Parts: sequence; C-alpha cells; structure tokens
Amino acid sequence: MAGVYPVGMKMAAGWANRDLGLLVGLLVGALTLGSAAPAPLQRAGRHRLALHTIGAASALAAVVSALLINFVALGPNHGRAARFRAIASR
Repeated sequence: MAGVYPVGMKMAAGWANRDLGLLVGLLVGALTLGSAAPAPLQRAGRHRLALHTIGAASALAAVVSALLINFVALGPNHGRAARFRAIASR
C-alpha cells in the first residue's frame, strides 16, 4: 500500500481541475475495497476457499491492476519534480 498510495495521489492530482476531493475520495475507497477484498472471497459460496486460492486470486488481481495502470497517462496538471542538487548553491 505504501507504494500505491502516493503514486495514485500524484496521478489523481494531475487529472483534477476542481474535483480533487472527489478523486482522492474515490482513490481511498478503491484502496480500501482492494485491501478488504480477500475477506469476502474466503466466505464466498457454500464451501470456504482455501487460503492459497485466495492468495492466488489476490495476486492475479494485483497483476491485472499493474498491467492496467500502464494505460493511464499523466494528467495535464501534473507538476514536474524539482531537480536534485547534491550541493546547495551559495
């Protein structure tokens, strides 16, 4: 989650005009649902799913998400990072 949250916030902020709060709320909601998704998977159906099946389904969803993120471009309001200077200028 620590690797997804800041990158997602930066991407959402790049696309926001006046709806940054909505985009951040949707992102937090999606991350919450994604984190909680394995619990309902375990209780799905008549028979409880094995732990390795739940882990495999969660891993597959993560891989699909990682592939889909490649289709998201940076927004028009995306700011450039400041240049790193090892030695401060005087």
